[in-house]
Amino acid sequence: MKQFFLFWGLLFFFFGIQAQEKSDSVIVIAGEVYYKDSLPDLEIPAIAVQYKPPGYYQKLRRDVFRAYPYAIRVVSLVEQVEAHTETIKKKKHKKRYIKRRKRS
Repeated sequence: MKQFFLFWGLLFFFFGIQAQEKSDSVIVIAGEVYYKDSLPDLEIPAIAVQYKPPGYYQKLRRDVFRAYPYAIRVVSLVEQVEAHTETIKKKKHKKRYIKRRKRS
């Protein structure tokens, strides 16, 4: 066990393994100390916050609930039309079928 620690100790000593490389450049940032913690003195760009009036999300939810059943019905109709048009070979007949479905 002594040999193990001696080997690794000498290896680290001779090769100088470090967690970070030494750097000659130093960056100095203005700041202040607040409760033993240094905080940089940087300016943060302003962001725009949009105001939503009260009841906005409730109205949106109500509108979605009102339109959702129709959306499901439209999806099923579109799937039916696409499935049927895949079986039709001629482009002219496909257009005629789609026009007829739109009228009904």
